[in-house]
Amino acid sequence: MTPIRNQLIAHIAGKYKALPECLWMRYPNYMVFRHSDNQKWFAILMDVPGRKLGLDCDNAVDILNVKVSDPLLLDFLVRQNGYLRGYETILKFV
Repeated sequence: MTPIRNQLIAHIAGKYKALPECLWMRYPNYMVFRHSDNQKWFAILMDVPGRKLGLDCDNAVDILNVKVSDPLLLDFLVRQNGYLRGYETILKFV
């Protein structure tokens, strides 16, 4: 695991008391994080080929997909370097 991935997991565990869950044998590096009260996901940490994100590389890129319900915040974030719009979510390169 990359150092930034470890830092991110530690931050989420400390701040939100959410431990990563690896749900798919096919994707062992995909980790979901859930709300403790309703068990719904609030984020998923993945590594995907850069080309799938429109980048000019085939290397695996770590991304954090988080739910963002505020349209103004969503609009602000996608204007920042390293943020992409997902399906009603934000993808952040980590």
